[in-house]
Formats: sequence, C-alpha cells, structure tokens
Amino acid sequence: MTHYVDGKPQKEPKKASFRALPTGDESYFTLCRDGLWNEPLPGAIDELRFSVGRVYVSEFVPPGSFSPLFAPGRKAPILMKGPPLLFPPDRKIGPHLD
Repeated sequence: MTHYVDGKPQKEPKKASFRALPTGDESYFTLCRDGLWNEPLPGAIDELRFSVGRVYVSEFVPPGSFSPLFAPGRKAPILMKGPPLLFPPDRKIGPHLD
C-alpha cells in the first residue's frame, strides 16, 4: 500500500498486519482515530480516496477535487432544508474538542 499526500508518496510505515474484526454488531472501520477511539488526527482530511488496485506509480499532480460536485463548470447543488438540529451547532461533542 502506498500513501500519497498532495501527490507525493510518503515513507513506508513499519510492517503491520491487518485483519478483520469478528463479524458482529461491532464491525467497523475507523479513520483518524485508533480502534479505541483515542489518538485523534491532529488535523483535517479534505478528501480521501481508496482505490482497488494501483492507480499511481510515482508522484502526480492531484486534481482540484475528486468530487463530481466540484468538477469544472458544475454549479453547486441546491440543498434541501433538513430537520432541525438536536443540539446547538456550537455544542462541544466530547472531551477531545476543547
């Protein structure tokens, strides 16, 4: 597996083994946290792409966006009003959000 940031391959991590969790109510995939919901990523992810197979073999210039919503010439979608929020938008969700 190769990890690219802004089109540049990153150093390979230490060897690791991956295995699926046992099938059940707690099967999940975490991103930006460890499996115990600790160790938050000290930053933000703008876009993330998983590919089946190898797409890039060297550095590349990433597109402005992989999202079809931001393709050149495309107008922003008209969003429908959703249900009212259950909590105030500025409410802190947990102790990790100071």
